[in-house]
Amino acid sequence: MANVCNGLAQAARQANPEAVIVAWPYSAKYFWSADDDQIAFIQELKPGTALLTEIEKDETVEKEGGVKKAIWDYSIDLIGPTGRARRQIAACRAAGVEVYLKSEPELAFEAPGLPYIPCMDRWFDRADALAASGADGAWVLAWFRPNQGTTSAEVYKYASWSPTPDRETVLKKLAKRIAGSEEAATHLRRAWAHVSEAIPWSPELPPYFLGPYYLGPSHPMFADPEGEIPACFKASSEFAAHFLTEARGNPELIGRFYRNMDHALLEAVNELDAAAPDIPRRCRGVFEAENLPTRWFYHTARTHANFYESCLLRDFLVTFAKGGAKTPEEIADAKTKYDRWRAVLEDERENTKTAISIVKKDSRLDVHNTRDGAALAPSTDLMRKKLALLDHELKVFLPSVAEKAGL
Repeated sequence: MANVCNGLAQAARQANPEAVIVAWPYSAKYFWSADDDQIAFIQELKPGTALLTEIEKDETVEKEGGVKKAIWDYSIDLIGPTGRARRQIAACRAAGVEVYLKSEPELAFEAPGLPYIPCMDRWFDRADALAASGADGAWVLAWFRPNQGTTSAEVYKYASWSPTPDRETVLKKLAKRIAGSEEAATHLRRAWAHVSEAIPWSPELPPYFLGPYYLGPSHPMFADPEGEIPACFKASSEFAAHFLTEARGNPELIGRFYRNMDHALLEAVNELDAAAPDIPRRCRGVFEAENLPTRWFYHTARTHANFYESCLLRDFLVTFAKGGAKTPEEIADAKTKYDRWRAVLEDERENTKTAISIVKKDSRLDVHNTRDGAALAPSTDLMRKKLALLDHELKVFLPSVAEKAGL
């Protein structure tokens, strides 16, 4: 591989003596490199080549409860640079090869269905880490979708120059410009902080564009494991299907993480509610550009938490209903779980209804409008189908489970 890069560089420099071929060993360890850091590859690079690597990728973040979150793609949970990136920078220095760090300006796979994740504390820290990394430069560019010019993309420029204002100074000024008044800016700044606090509760980076983390409140609960799945929920991307019918991993543990994420994001939404009365008319548009993605993120986390809890309760109760004789204690326990299951699905119904009004106001939130969701129906159509499915599950399927279980 290094020979190919060196050959390209030699040919390019025949036309332009200052040309540089930049090698980007993206996910190399999964395909062609037995070395996680590609050190031997770097050592073989010759003049006219450079290395591009990611600031946060190919690392594992250990969380409470034994959760090990693999950062196999873009994330804003891990700020970076990772140990891998640091070792690659050092190897490039030793080899006399320039090295650049890549960071997405808006996308993170904690919530890839958003135009950006409004966790400004974390984006500022990422920008600051890039500037202090010792790399020759940073490539802050949108890879999966066009840069939408959001606040997170803007934050990068403030940490790229010396002297750099401290994070709080930058974010307070930015919040004031967006919100238009001191009172509203205080609440917007707090909302960003709550979103930043929610990110570490993300327990995983699921496969590309699969499940509630991507589809948000458009994703059904699939309470009936043998129920017919409407055609609109069978759409697939170039990678795989979009919809989950089973929880991934340990449903109880992963679900608890998503529930904590849900709670942290609700705090952000409450701050945005408090900000709204003090937003001047002239600032309404830019404020809504912050407000609507944050609300969608909250409804996404709530759907994710409800999905995992529903799957956990469904699997227990469906199995329980098929069992033999039960003791009064077992029936009482099952009745408690059944009541909770119904409450979760009813909460998801309300969550979905509220989310419809949000996606109607911001086309950036509709998965139908993204490259990766092109095969999907508009989000409002998906959510209406989901609501019909939920009504059937609540009115027909759950009562049938209760009857079979003797509840």
